[in-house]
Amino acid sequence: MCDITNTNLHQAFGFIRFLELKDASAIPNLLQKFTDESADKKFKPSAIQAIDIANEKDMLGHLRKLAVEGIGKYSTTLEDDYEILKRDDLSFNNRN
Repeated sequence: MCDITNTNLHQAFGFIRFLELKDASAIPNLLQKFTDESADKKFKPSAIQAIDIANEKDMLGHLRKLAVEGIGKYSTTLEDDYEILKRDDLSFNNRN
């Protein structure tokens, strides 16, 4: 199961929220709010938290699309993989 407290997960959500932003007028506020105060003044879209319900739905839809595409790249189903792992003739590399 996925750890929802994972920092990387929250950073990914922040990036996708920015990518899915439909209201360009919100960008100046986000730039101001999520630019770090260090000398390089880098914009940190990974720190963006939920903007509104529509953006959250878009972000989750984008994430779902990425997941479906990723899963689609595997030639076997999860059930097939479990059956293959039951075999005792697999090498360590094949098993992993």
